[in-house]
Order: sequence, then C-alpha cells, then structure tokens
Amino acid sequence: MMGRDRRASFGWSAVAVLALAGAALLAPGTASARGYTGAQAEAQGDTASDPYSFPAIKLCCEKKPHHRHRGYWERKPGGPEGPRDVIVNCAVPTSRESFGSMHEALGYMRGHPGRISVVPGAPCDISGLSFGSGVVVTTANYGYGVRARVGGASCAHVSAAGAAGAVTFGGIDIEACFNVRSGELNLDEVNLSWRGQDSAILVNGGSLTMRRTTVRAKDAAVYAISAGRVWIDESRLATTPTGAFVIRLNAANINLGSLLVKGAKSGVVIDGVRDALQLSGVTVVRSEQEDPYPPFGPGEYGILIGGGQALNDLPWLSGLEARRVVIKGANVTGYDNGITLGSGTSVVVENSTVNGASYGISAAPGAFVSLLNNKVRGSRVAAISLQAGARGQAESNSLHCARGDCVCYSGDCTSRSNYVFAHGAFRMRDTDCDD
Repeated sequence: MMGRDRRASFGWSAVAVLALAGAALLAPGTASARGYTGAQAEAQGDTASDPYSFPAIKLCCEKKPHHRHRGYWERKPGGPEGPRDVIVNCAVPTSRESFGSMHEALGYMRGHPGRISVVPGAPCDISGLSFGSGVVVTTANYGYGVRARVGGASCAHVSAAGAAGAVTFGGIDIEACFNVRSGELNLDEVNLSWRGQDSAILVNGGSLTMRRTTVRAKDAAVYAISAGRVWIDESRLATTPTGAFVIRLNAANINLGSLLVKGAKSGVVIDGVRDALQLSGVTVVRSEQEDPYPPFGPGEYGILIGGGQALNDLPWLSGLEARRVVIKGANVTGYDNGITLGSGTSVVVENSTVNGASYGISAAPGAFVSLLNNKVRGSRVAAISLQAGARGQAESNSLHCARGDCVCYSGDCTSRSNYVFAHGAFRMRDTDCDD
C-alpha cells in the first residue's frame, strides 16, 4: 500500500510541473522573450536561435574524424584518370610508409600514370618489368644530391603508347638495359651502365630522348632498329673498343647534339632516316687521352651515313626534295674513315674536323654533298675521297696530309685550290691543301 501511495504522489507531482510549464508558455511577454517550438521556429524562419542546438552536446550519429595513418597497402586506388604517386624503399620491404619493390609499386598503379620516387640505398630490381605511359621514376628528394639505383640482370620494357606521354627516368642510376617497344623512353640526367650482352638501349617501334645522360655498355650503347624519333643532347655514350658500334640508328627523325661518342669499331652509324637528320657538335673518339685501357689500333668508321642501305632508295623526281642531312661541328679522331657519306645521301658537312684518318671525308656514288669550312688533319691516303658518281661542291676546306693526296675523284687526284671533276659533277673552290 505504501508503494502504491508513493507512485500516486509522484504522478500528481509530475502533472503539477507540466501545468506550471504550460502556464509559463502562455504568460504574456515581449516577442524577443518568447520561445517557440522547434516546428514554429523552422516554419517562421527564425534563424536567431537554433531550436535543435544543445551546447557541448554532439549527436551520436555525427561522423567522427579518423586520424589513424594509412600505409600504401591500405590505400584505395585513386580515380580512373588521376596520377598516382608512390614511394619505393627496397632496403625496407615491410614498411607501411613505402613499397618494398618496383614490382609492387607498378602493381598498385595498375597501368595508370604517376611518379615512383625511389629512396636511395639498396638497389631496386626492374628486370622484366613493363613501364607504361606517363610513369616517372626518380630519386626521392633528388635535390639533396643522393641518387637512388635500379638495376637487373635482364632488360626492362617500355610500352608507353598513350596520351599520358613518355616513360621517364630522371636523376637516377640504372644498371640494366631497356627494350622500347612502343611510345617513348625519356632519360634525363641518368647514369646507365649495362654489362650484359646486346644493346643497352634497344628501340624497335618506339622513340628515345636523352638529355645529360651517360651510357656505358660492353656492346652497343643505343641501337634503334626502327624508331619514330631519336633525340640525344648533352650526353656521353661509350662502349668497349671491340664492340661493333656505339650508336646505330634507323628512324624517322634523328637529332644528335653536344654528344660524346667513344669506343667500338664504328662510332655513329645511320642506316636510314625518313624525315630529318641533324648532327651538331658530335665528338667521336676511339679513346680518351687518360683512358687506362686504350685500344690497340684505329676504328673503322667515325661517322657513317647510309651505313647499310641507301637513305634515298626511290628514284628522284623534280619537285620532290631529297632528305637533307646536316653535320655541323663534328670532331672525329682515331678512325680509318672519318666521315663517310653513303649512296643516296644529300649531306651538308660544315665546320667539322677529322684527325688522323686514312680517308678524312668520303662520298659514295649517288651521294650529293656540300663540304664547307672543314678541316682534315694528318690524313694518310686522301683528305677528301670522292667515288665516281658522287656530286656536289667543296668550298673553303683546310686539308693537311701526313701522306697521300689532298682530293681524289675516282683516281683523279689534285692539290689545287680550285678544280672541277668529271665535267662539273664536283667542284672545288678555295681549297687550302698542305701535302
């Protein structure tokens, strides 16, 4: 009975409290002092106070911030078109901050473009890996001057045909070879060394650009079997003296500038060019003065244009210009044949120097050549050698012969300053000949 009385007393108290609250709401007062229900405030647009706002109280369903760090393994892939930036540290393969191999990083990128920053330390293996369009591989924090290394016992592959652009390796050391199948490989401030067989860089169906890069190889440094373009600037390429060639190119567009080519039996060999060819400031040497292992004898060809086939292999018609080859500021030392111009070539050789060759500058039958302001020093057979059928002119060339003749055209040799060969096929003017 006492419990029932207590509950009844509590019920009447609650009713009294509610009655007092209702009286207070109905009491007269100013508009600013009045309160509204939540529905009234929302309906009347009263924004002075939020009827649903409770200071220092948060709703249970409100989203809480999440501060836990996510490693690369926990990241969800980005958008379908967005680039992806990753870090690779091959010295710490289990880190949550980075990938432990190049294979894992490429797998995460899933063919999308992006940047792979390699932490200096243990080298990363790129053997057999395929790099697609828009991938950039560089040293992490390259500005501090410490370079990362990648390498492998076999070649990495480049298949970069796509709108995202070339595959780029920049500011990094590479001990591996590359096979470019499509798209373009761009090497920027790279040191590449390859101790295996075959070419360090093989291009068959793609393009190659290089800037401020060194390539050292036991076999060829660069071999473009069939390429779109090959542009090499401010770089140094070397092979062993017994190699067949340092650079051999067959491409639509070739531009070699400020380039040092060293070693091999032949320095620069151009098999064919479809659009344009320019060699500017190219130095080809058999060996350097301080070389600890100099070769036993001279090489075969310093610069060979049209090495295995004619550059213009179709009949000429009036109104169709032959492809023009420009060789400017070349310097060739240590080869039996300094600059050799093959059949079907239309070549300008200007301000170039050949030292110690048997044949300084040579032109094959069917070649059209213009020789302007060149120097040949210490030639042993002929400073300028022209075969029957070669055409063109030579002007203001300075020739010095250790032995042999200054200028020969199919057995007709002369040291005269001005001379016309083969009834006007080739004309010499202002030739300075010291024999």
